[in-house]
Parts: sequence; structure tokens; C-alpha cells
Amino acid sequence: MVGVAMLLAMPATPAWAGLPETPLPRQLSVADGLPSNTVYDVAEDADGYLWFATLDGLARYDGIGFRVWRREDGLGDNEIDCVYVDRANRVWIGTESAGLVEFSADRRHFTRHARIGKVYLASSPVWDVLHAADGALWIGTSGAGLYRWHPDGRIEQFLPEAGNPASLPGRVVTALELAPDGTLWVGTNAGVARWTGKGFA
Repeated sequence: MVGVAMLLAMPATPAWAGLPETPLPRQLSVADGLPSNTVYDVAEDADGYLWFATLDGLARYDGIGFRVWRREDGLGDNEIDCVYVDRANRVWIGTESAGLVEFSADRRHFTRHARIGKVYLASSPVWDVLHAADGALWIGTSGAGLYRWHPDGRIEQFLPEAGNPASLPGRVVTALELAPDGTLWVGTNAGVARWTGKGFA
């Protein structure tokens, strides 16, 4: 009976004891150093930094504070529509009016790609960027369709074509995504398309 009494007197251990606490969300805003509360895109680089495409510049967050780049730093535009980090840890920045901007992996140089060959990228906002397994860079725009920039410098443009079911559905490309099998999916203002290697389905 003594043993039973001692057992009953012991404090009960909750079933959830020892489990990690549920993390609480934290809101970041201009009060924390974010250049704008309007954020269009987020990406993470190989070093763990978070990059934010905002209405008033490009921001990098290190878990404590922000560093911000704007037009005067080499971006060419303060309105950043998208941000993407490729396998080489380069940051690609799509702007509203200055085309595509490349930030070197060592974070020392911006390279503006307002024009690639005969294509004038700055004529339409760049809304999404994606680096494919074959090394090509896909560039989605708000009005000029989709571009494929090959490693050898060639660039192709894809637009809707009347009567061609294998063409891009819409001129406005809102999203680009690679499936686990490497298939490219394209979101447009006229539906979703899958790149087959020769056209869209």
C-alpha cells in the first residue's frame, strides 16, 4: 500500500512533455527595416539568407536585420517583381522597368540585362525567373510572353499563336515551376502549360 500511495502522490507528467514548442510566427515590416510592406517574392540562397522582392528595393535578411539595395546601387529600378537564386548562388532580380538584373555570387557586382541580343527585356516587367537543368534561364514577363535564354547566348521568345495548340496560352507569365522530374510548368493569364521540349501542352 505504501508503494501505491507514493505512486499516486507523484506528479503526473503531461503527454506532451519533452516535445519541441510550436514556433510562433513573426511578422517583419518596415519597422524592422524591410523597405516596403509590399513583398512580391521570396528566395533563399546557399548561405541561408532570405531575399525579398519588394515595391521599394531588394532586401536581404540575415535573421537579425535587413540590407537593402535600390536603383542607385545598380538595380536600375526600385520596384522588384521577383527574385530567384540559381545553382551557382547568383541572385536574379526581375524588375518592373529595367529588365533582368544579375547579382554575382560574391555579391560584389550587379549586371543589368535590359537587352539580350535583339530582345529588349526592359520593355515588359519581368515577373518570374527559373534556371533549368540544361542551363537555360527561363524568363516570364508581364506582356511579352516567355523567354528561354540558352547557355550559348541564344534567346527564344514564346508567345500565343492563333490556331497553334502547342503555343504558349497567354502573353502574361505569372509563374514558373520545375517538377521533380524536370518538367517546366508555366502559369499564364490564359491557363497553365507544360513545356514538352518542342512546345506547350
